[in-house]
Amino acid sequence: MKKLILFLFSMVFTVSVIAQDRTITGVITDANDGDPLPGVTVVVPGTTIGVSTNVEGEYSIRVPGERNRLRFSFVGFRTHDEQIDGRTTINVQLEEDVQLLDDIVVVGFGALPRRQITSSISRVTSDAFADVSLTTAEQ
Repeated sequence: MKKLILFLFSMVFTVSVIAQDRTITGVITDANDGDPLPGVTVVVPGTTIGVSTNVEGEYSIRVPGERNRLRFSFVGFRTHDEQIDGRTTINVQLEEDVQLLDDIVVVGFGALPRRQITSSISRVTSDAFADVSLTTAEQ
């Protein structure tokens, strides 16, 4: 009887340890120069759990026990997934993802006094900027 109670107690304890949340910390840096990246989004895929890095590129996120992956994303950089595999500190270097934009679309809306809404769509290509001279507002 004692063995059965001990076995049941150990099973309950084992299940509770496996399902515990854990806190993962780390620093996100630029792979080119090693500078910290503030504002990187760190999420647990498939959940609504996520944080952003601070000005030093540091983050701390609480991950449910059944999850084993983190996703790091930042504008202008490639999204990176990292397996946790029992680690509590995960430092990541993000690589730049340079993409050339062909066109810029600017959409403007204005309200008239009679509550009529108008809109205007303009297309500006890179050729329009090639012949523009730059001036400065120095005094």
